Amino acid sequence: MQPEARQHRIAEYLQKVEFASLEEIAQQVGASVSTVRRDLSVLEAAGNMRRTHGGARIVSPRSDEFAFSARDSLQLAEKEAIGRACAELIQPNQTVIMDAGTTVYHVARYLESTPLAGQRSIYTIRNGT
Repeated sequence: MQPEARQHRIAEYLQKVEFASLEEIAQQVGASVSTVRRDLSVLEAAGNMRRTHGGARIVSPRSDEFAFSARDSLQLAEKEAIGRACAELIQPNQTVIMDAGTTVYHVARYLESTPLAGQRSIYTIRNGT
């Protein structure tokens, strides 16, 4: 595949997923990680995307909600296991500070679905979860 066509496919893929690892991009376009790195340098110079450690992301994501749902689908089983384990550690009358990350989302989901959810006072401080 010619570099221009490959770069176009990379740009289209990043528009869809907003962030991808080098390995993921390489698999999508059927190229080596080294080739993808060179292509990402060209795309970054054009201002279409930004390289990150181990991957790339588009400069203007469509929405925070889309980015959240795309990230949430990555390593979903692990996030659910962490969410369940953390929710079980929270005791009645505790104050919990929660960030807006995708793993924290699963903590909150399991916290509200625990058998004691209606029987215990838990105070949460959050920034948009």
